Amino acid sequence: MNYNRFDLEQHILKCWNITDDIDVLYRAVCDTEMDTDKIVNILLGMKQLYDFKFDILFNCFEELVKEKKIT
Repeated sequence: MNYNRFDLEQHILKCWNITDDIDVLYRAVCDTEMDTDKIVNILLGMKQLYDFKFDILFNCFEELVKEKKIT
């Protein structure tokens, strides 16, 4: 893929969404009667999703360094 620094910035911002997602889960847990299994499943899904997002971010970063677009 042909990344530029703006792509890197966008991937960084997308990864910051984890704090918003944790806040949503926190409110849902406080406002509803969620059982532990449901909470655990949500957390595992979030972990997998953010593993993918951070992989994409790091791949973008590696490519930009390799192509000397950032130093």
